[in-house]
Amino acid sequence: MAYGASVCSGSWGVLCEFCDKAVSGPYRRESVFTRSRMYLQRAELYARLGRLDRARSLVADFEAHVDKAVQRRPDHVRALRRVSGELALAEGRLKDAVADFTAVYEMSGACATCGLARLGDAWLRAGQPDSAQSVYERIVMTPTAGLDDDDARWLPDVFRRLGEIHEARGEAAKAADYFSRFVELWKDADPELQPQVDDVRRRIARLARDGRPTPLPDEFDD
Repeated sequence: MAYGASVCSGSWGVLCEFCDKAVSGPYRRESVFTRSRMYLQRAELYARLGRLDRARSLVADFEAHVDKAVQRRPDHVRALRRVSGELALAEGRLKDAVADFTAVYEMSGACATCGLARLGDAWLRAGQPDSAQSVYERIVMTPTAGLDDDDARWLPDVFRRLGEIHEARGEAAKAADYFSRFVELWKDADPELQPQVDDVRRRIARLARDGRPTPLPDEFDD
């Protein structure tokens, strides 16, 4: 299964196996982490999976084994803020998450979308759908070729979240449009993802019938 689909669908078992192989067994740390960024890439992924102790352990390894001058490189400083943001999201420290992902975006230079998908998620979980919508729409309005790789992986979920925001307001046409974009991207996804596609198709049909507002999912209604 593709990495991005696993993250967005919640297929945590697949990703846990991937990460565990990267730090143990035949994929020993001495060979896999030959580049310093690998510490932080794995730490970010573990944080997304809710494996917070493992994420923090990898950050500690990075700080202990990577030269201080290398740690101060802008790409590593930005990657550390990504990890910090994921840890904050996982722990419900939503103001911290917003600050971290805003910093990622502001440190990203020419990248038009770096950090925005998770910044939108942080705003949505903080009960600020208008702010989340504004951030998500920046991603949607960016040509696909200009998307940060991470935001490109999250694009289906961005469409779905925008659909949910408009659905909650009773804006049926806009909600159906974004839901349809989600379905278009995932219509040929792996079989284990198809229940999510079917659910969104049912929501499109319900919007066509009555268009009544539907509350945001509990996970984003903190």
